[in-house]
Amino acid sequence: MKRWAVWSAIAAAGVALLAYLAPRAHPAVQWRVYRNGEQSQERSREISAAFGVDTQGWAGTVTGDTDNRAGYFAEHHPEMPEARRFSPLEARVALKAPSGAGRLLVSISTAGDVNSWQWTGYPKSNATDPAAARALAAGALDRLMGKDAAAFRPSADRSPNGDNHTFVFERTAPLNERFEATVDSGRVVKAEVTASYPHDVDEALNERKKYINWLQGGVGIGIDFVGTALAAGVYVFWAVRRAVRHRFVLAFSATSILWGAVYWSNWMGYDQRYDSVANNTSLLGNFFGAVLVQVLLILLLVILAGATDAVGSPPKLVTLRSVFSASILNRPAGSSVLAGFLCGPLLAAMPLAVSWLRLPGSQQTGDYEASLIFAAHPGVQALDVMVDIALLGLFGFGAAFLGRHVRNKWLATVLLTAPGILLLSTAALPSETAPAAFLLSGALLFLAYHAIFLRLDLLAVLSAGWCARVLWNGSALMLQPAPSLRSSGTEACLFLAVCAGCAALVAWRGGELPVEDGAAPAVVTSQRESLMKEFSIAHRVQQHMLPSRPPEIPSCSLSASCHPAQEVGGDLFDFLRLPDGRWSIGVGDVSGKGVPAALYMTLTKGLLAATTQDSSDLLEIVGNVNSHVHAATEKKTFVTLAMGAFDPETLRFDHVRAGHNPIVWRRPAPDETSLLNAPGIGLGIVSDRLFRRSLKLDRLQLSAGDALVFYSDGVTEAMNAEQEQFGEARLMRAVEAADGLDAGAVREGILQGVREFLNGIAPQDDMTVVVLRVN
Repeated sequence: MKRWAVWSAIAAAGVALLAYLAPRAHPAVQWRVYRNGEQSQERSREISAAFGVDTQGWAGTVTGDTDNRAGYFAEHHPEMPEARRFSPLEARVALKAPSGAGRLLVSISTAGDVNSWQWTGYPKSNATDPAAARALAAGALDRLMGKDAAAFRPSADRSPNGDNHTFVFERTAPLNERFEATVDSGRVVKAEVTASYPHDVDEALNERKKYINWLQGGVGIGIDFVGTALAAGVYVFWAVRRAVRHRFVLAFSATSILWGAVYWSNWMGYDQRYDSVANNTSLLGNFFGAVLVQVLLILLLVILAGATDAVGSPPKLVTLRSVFSASILNRPAGSSVLAGFLCGPLLAAMPLAVSWLRLPGSQQTGDYEASLIFAAHPGVQALDVMVDIALLGLFGFGAAFLGRHVRNKWLATVLLTAPGILLLSTAALPSETAPAAFLLSGALLFLAYHAIFLRLDLLAVLSAGWCARVLWNGSALMLQPAPSLRSSGTEACLFLAVCAGCAALVAWRGGELPVEDGAAPAVVTSQRESLMKEFSIAHRVQQHMLPSRPPEIPSCSLSASCHPAQEVGGDLFDFLRLPDGRWSIGVGDVSGKGVPAALYMTLTKGLLAATTQDSSDLLEIVGNVNSHVHAATEKKTFVTLAMGAFDPETLRFDHVRAGHNPIVWRRPAPDETSLLNAPGIGLGIVSDRLFRRSLKLDRLQLSAGDALVFYSDGVTEAMNAEQEQFGEARLMRAVEAADGLDAGAVREGILQGVREFLNGIAPQDDMTVVVLRVN
């Protein structure tokens, strides 16, 4: 209950902050939309009737357009009537006659002022007398400009065009405005008023967006493209290894179809239908364009979801996976969704807070979204049911990929933070112009989402992102004077509240996750005791499978030990006599821990023993083992192996490395310590041909006093209380400190160094060490 009290307090603070900041910093405040799309159509029919065109029965559609120059002017001159007429958003209405010949194109400000009216495909008749034509043009000026028409003066720029007559009227104060009317066939066929803004307006807008344009371009190339390409590579790699749950990936990606259904209903009835009516283009062609967009979007989600499923941490993915399974109504998933919803208001308010603070030199870029206002269904479009691709890429794939491949968690966090701030800076609304401002917005959002991810999981992050978008869109609608838009915004927010209520109900009354979906099984005491006994037996059996003592090999001393982190482990070592008389030394490590790793360790050890009976070629031996492991192992399981062949007569040492830790080679005579990094990838990851191509056999000549140290990653990755790893540098120093000692003393010195480094912390992974010292 205490936890939910904290989440509820965060939600209350976010709602209060959003309610305070939205009327003061939301860019939609400038829009002042008094008419929605349907009302704009009615206004277009009214003005058309005034010009003598009866549009009853004509098909109509509405789209929107934005004008940043008008927005800049309104921002700096809010008291001027021209700021009302030339609004940042403008409705564009297209009316089409039933015959298909006649079309009317009308532009209307958000206040309902008609700024442009044009009739095409009108019936031709006799030419109009110039004097009568001028009178018609003056009448059009009165209809569009009302009481302001008296301030306009005829311009010398009167340009007859065949039978057409175009008349120009201008006024220079308080803003340069130009009115043009075209008269043909005894009627007005075009009337338009435009504003001529000072040159410094364009300069100011260009300067305002200079940094944000560079940032968006850099993020698009450096993060979006590179990140998607990396995710595609990871997805393909693990898909080949059968380590991707394709059912989950496809089900998750199919959510974009819901987005497509919502947006197609608006897009096809918005931009595309307008384009079809206004320019007589084919709706079918537009439809196929929309299908292509949908296919590309599904492909992008498949890549990101597949890469996330392949490398993601199971605790962070279990609830998201459960949503696309039979156990969708489970308490953990409901809790994650509800917690994300409760964080949404604060996330929506953060960029507004930065905008409201007005850091030095910071202003909004003036980028507006007309589709939300003039959509066929604004309330539905406000729901924005698209999965947030930036959040999925950052915290689904990015965090998991770095966590898997960067051992230092602080370095992994830094590597995630930098692109995260840049990516969320470009997605933050309102966009700010000063670098400090938009980076601050991105930093605040990243820190908030990252905290949700660490505290909860990926489902909570995606839920929080969706909630923030719905609240942003809903606020934009509720800030408009038009009652229908305010109602649409309210409906979107109410729908969000209903979803939050459903999530709360599931979190309270939902079922538990089954074991296969990641929930911990309930184990009774008797079962626990039985399992512990079985583990004890398995531990003894596994230890008996490893050599009890190294063989006696002339001209060298050997020492080896394996310490599992659990009762049973996945490390192995072995000494095998090759048919040509050399001795092979192998150390391997199975991915994972516990019983599954122990089983694959047993399999690998048996394969090594079998293949070394018939061949002395290390490349052939390791290649054959890979073929069997690749065929036998399940997805996400692989084995790393370092294997060498020592000739006691010539002191020659050949070695190969299949993705395992490099062998340490210590040479006391020249006082050199190096790592043997022969190329190669782990066993079981790829097919035989690709695996053999990756391997390379290296050969070196040993001398008296030289030492070779094989080890597993449990040694170098042992982590102390300060989250530091033992590392290869400390290992090499421990080997150097044992110069002149036999193999057993070298091994014990290494393990003692690890124990002192851990200072009482239990090892997190199996630790295996094998030492060869040349006499």
